[in-house]
Amino acid sequence: MNPQDSWKDDHINFVTENDENPEFLFVYSDGSLTEQRGRRRTGYGIVAYNKGQIVFEKNGALGEHTEVFDAEMAGLHMAAETMRDFLLAEPHHLKPSNIIFYADNAGSITRIFNGAPGKVQAHLRAFRRTIRKILKEQDGIRIAISWCPGHSGISSNNATDALAKTGAHLTPSNPEHKTQAYIAGLRKREMWEEWRHQWTNTPNPPQLRFSLANRIPPTLRMTERFCTLDCLLQCRTGHAHIGEYYRHFVPHKDQSCTCSTTLQTRQHIIQGCKKLTRHRPILGCGRHVHTGRLLSTIKGIHKLAIYIRKMKATSWKTQPQQERETGKRWTGPSQRGGEKYDGNIYITLTTNPEDTTQRTRPPDPTHRTNHVCQCKKNPHVTLMYLGGEPLFCIPM
Repeated sequence: MNPQDSWKDDHINFVTENDENPEFLFVYSDGSLTEQRGRRRTGYGIVAYNKGQIVFEKNGALGEHTEVFDAEMAGLHMAAETMRDFLLAEPHHLKPSNIIFYADNAGSITRIFNGAPGKVQAHLRAFRRTIRKILKEQDGIRIAISWCPGHSGISSNNATDALAKTGAHLTPSNPEHKTQAYIAGLRKREMWEEWRHQWTNTPNPPQLRFSLANRIPPTLRMTERFCTLDCLLQCRTGHAHIGEYYRHFVPHKDQSCTCSTTLQTRQHIIQGCKKLTRHRPILGCGRHVHTGRLLSTIKGIHKLAIYIRKMKATSWKTQPQQERETGKRWTGPSQRGGEKYDGNIYITLTTNPEDTTQRTRPPDPTHRTNHVCQCKKNPHVTLMYLGGEPLFCIPM
């Protein structure tokens, strides 16, 4: 079972368990961006549930000159505003004390409490102000923000998504407004078009080391994440620390391969080095192992990245050797600087000064599948801070 399915099951179990509890209010928000016949439409939708019933819902349009991230942040902002109006109008004995926001965009969750200037700062500042007002106006209320898997069969999230799509077709209050994210996207596309034009009209002479690799059109988006990226780039550009490079730039260094007295070239390492024979099947056979294919095609680059990783692994030291030589305990890939990595999605808010808990990393839906995590100092969950102070904890 992948992490998203596990998170989906945990989410459904948690909501089902507290569905009839009058103390819980579940608020779902979502944004939508559609393009039809060259026209962009963006909108948001929010739906709130209490005791298994919809207590309020709302949608709206943002216009053509916005991005989907603006719609997601606008959904959270309007959800907070609508929830505050609902709490002010509700009798005191009927007000829920546990309010949980759900959004299927992890980026909006991590950004909503970031006070630094930037894109969608109007929505995030308004959201923060509204949450502060609610915590001051309502006694004993607790608010949480959590990621919810999108398009995974969760009925509440699907209803919110449909409401956002409907809202995108409404008339926006300010149709000519252009958001910062939209303008940044325009500039990015203009820069990409100019870069692609220059790349297309620039000669690529075969005598250059990079000529074989310079056949993939440029892009501003990192569509692939290759392992051993530094060595891969050195190999493709021909500026790797090998004999062929030393021959031109560092002539006093040894230029022969470790397997023989042959000049250590890029082609020799890929196709001829005897010490790397056991890893060579990774590259394939026949025309697929041609250097030009490995350097200039996406599939070839994938194979070359794995080959370089295996090649580097043969020279790496074992973990016990590192510990004996450095005197430091090996922390492994899941630890950084001796501090254990603990990815969470659940963000909690409160003004209770007694909730002193540990800081955690930003939400990441790919690392954990639990809604809550035991704190080291007390049985609470705290995953987001505001002004250096914990905002909300849910008891285990």
